[in-house]
Amino acid sequence: MAAAHGLITGPIGREGLIGLLAMSVEISAKQHRNRYLAVYELSLEATRRPALQQTFDAMKSSAVDFTREQHQALGLTTSRG
Repeated sequence: MAAAHGLITGPIGREGLIGLLAMSVEISAKQHRNRYLAVYELSLEATRRPALQQTFDAMKSSAVDFTREQHQALGLTTSRG
């Protein structure tokens, strides 16, 4: 997200990536706690509802694509092309 907002430009190294990931988890768990918990609840509910699972899978795929783009913007390689 920091790359998307132009706050950090690449390339960054391993330590920089670790710092970004730690910051992301901390912000998610503190500032966006309700959203963080809602995603977990939604994932649990999706295990019981096939239609919801399809939608949830599409959301996850979009999130992975966004994250991949952010990694590339920072000069990091990813396993998805």
